Amino acid sequence: MTAEPRDLDTRSPRNARFRAVSGRPLNRRVVLKAAAGVAAIAAAGGIGATVVPAIAQERTRVTRSETFVPSDAEVQGIGEWHVFGADYPFYALGASWDGDVGEWPVIEVQLSTDGESWTETFRMAADNDGGQPTVGDRTFTPLLHSSGGQFVRYHTVDFDGDPGVVDGLEFVYIDATDGPWENDLVAATTRSVGASSQELVPVGDNRIPPEIITRAQWGANEDFRFASYGEIWPPTYETVSHIIIHHTATPNSQDIPTAIRSIYFYHAIIQEWGDIGYNYLVGRDGRIYEGRYGGQNVIGGHSFQFAVGSSGIGTVGNFQRDAVPDAAIAGLVAITAWVGRDLDPYATQDFLQAPDLPVITSHRDVNATTCPGDFLYNDLPEIRDLVAPALDELETPFTGGIAPGDRVRVQTGDGGGLNVRSAPGTGSAIVGSIADGSYAMVMDGPLESDTGNWYMLDQPETGTSGWVTAQFLIVAPIPPPPSGEFPFGLNIIVAQTVNLRSAPTTSASVTTTLATGTLAFVLDGPRSANGFSWYQIQTAQGVDGWPPDCFWRPLHSMRIPMPPSRWETSSKLASSPTSGRAQGSRTPSSRVCRPVGGWRSRRRPSASMVSSSTACTARTTMAGGLLRTQCAGLAQHLAAGSMSATGYA
Repeated sequence: MTAEPRDLDTRSPRNARFRAVSGRPLNRRVVLKAAAGVAAIAAAGGIGATVVPAIAQERTRVTRSETFVPSDAEVQGIGEWHVFGADYPFYALGASWDGDVGEWPVIEVQLSTDGESWTETFRMAADNDGGQPTVGDRTFTPLLHSSGGQFVRYHTVDFDGDPGVVDGLEFVYIDATDGPWENDLVAATTRSVGASSQELVPVGDNRIPPEIITRAQWGANEDFRFASYGEIWPPTYETVSHIIIHHTATPNSQDIPTAIRSIYFYHAIIQEWGDIGYNYLVGRDGRIYEGRYGGQNVIGGHSFQFAVGSSGIGTVGNFQRDAVPDAAIAGLVAITAWVGRDLDPYATQDFLQAPDLPVITSHRDVNATTCPGDFLYNDLPEIRDLVAPALDELETPFTGGIAPGDRVRVQTGDGGGLNVRSAPGTGSAIVGSIADGSYAMVMDGPLESDTGNWYMLDQPETGTSGWVTAQFLIVAPIPPPPSGEFPFGLNIIVAQTVNLRSAPTTSASVTTTLATGTLAFVLDGPRSANGFSWYQIQTAQGVDGWPPDCFWRPLHSMRIPMPPSRWETSSKLASSPTSGRAQGSRTPSSRVCRPVGGWRSRRRPSASMVSSSTACTARTTMAGGLLRTQCAGLAQHLAAGSMSATGYA
């Protein structure tokens, strides 16, 4: 017998999670503050849950960096110490060398502010932070952070301390101080309770959740995510089954936003990943910082293949020899509980090559590293103990992590449908129901009532539209289209002027018009309406909307002559550089746009507009797993054969 449709789960609550496995006394102050943090994140709909352009900053923040390349004599000077001076004080130092050298080198480094007094010796060894493939197949070290050093003394050895020659050795020093500092964040509007400001109270008040610091608030320059062809590392998604805890190995006294901007610049620009690798970061003061762009379940770059299906949380600081402050533990517990709210904090399960891996685990459990430091690693059993009662405190229908534009699946658990109401709240009229296990699109929300968060859903196949409780909704991203269609993240170029609409239909409002040659990437689709196949796209400037697919072309379909390079031995590329799989045999000339009602232009598009070889200079590099093609004449070539700009679709 099928259960009746309902709004709220009235079944008995689940058994308490807390089992006290660490042997440490339960810190109720941390539990209460972490539980408040989870509730606040849920009420806000998640951290970065809506994939939108970053908040406009008052001005563009400038992160300075310079590269120092040792002379041949210095490289060959085995066993000698060498000194170089920076052009300005720097706060982070990285090293790299040719990939074919291997991973044996250790760069021993000392820093100085005056060239006379030197710090202790630091050892910089190969480790690309477990993220994306690096530019030029170079081998990188993690950043060494400083407090304004201006001189570097170094020599090159192996792990046993024996001197050696390191071909292609380079240093990069970074000054990311131009941006918000910790003290600047005190007056900033946080998103820990949604979209409005909150009155600041003492950090020790357990009722107040840890602050959520957005990318815009910590000073992320969103230009770092884009190259001339579009977004370098478009978000892709995988349901999280594990939380992997890291430390950033930055000085515990360093300004936290400056440290995060340095890491972001090193990952996104120097190594050319296009973004920071951590999903979230936590400061020693307990603040939670938004990391990788894309929101819930976005795949980061923090532990090689184990980043797929996990969330990487970077605890800002170095906890190899220092204890983790209670405030940082509270923030770490809050974000871990939020990310793993549907997981058992004490469970273990197989994860890729790691059998019986704890759901809440650490970097050293999946990769050969000392991260997250001995003190934080030893805190993991207590962190599991704290996450469990924080979730027990929460037991709430305030489901979060859902945003307009998401596809969701209804899951009531007993086969009953979900009531659809005319307005948020159980007091509103029932206008229909959505079957258990079926899918719908989120059109609006969340709106909060005393029974939880409510979202407006639309189910086109049944004509059902209205408000439902969030309690029985699970985000269910649209699966990738079959080979030959256009997957999420595919870089594209507008082949003829096209209207960008707010929804996939000709009746939706026009948000902007994209000119021929505009670069963008695919966010969602396809959707069929009005005789068109529609995709949601986003431009390099952060503008998104829905155009029909016949007005743009995948970049990989443009037949542009490319000179040979060290990464390309054949002119035949079998797969898309963004999707990593074959794209089928469809050619640009096989896609003809025939809208309902005929052509709204003076002539039909010619196949030669988008498939002819272009006499332009192309430069090909490989970074972040993407083939980057820069062709100055491409937009002009397309524009020369484009249709008149009268507005399309």
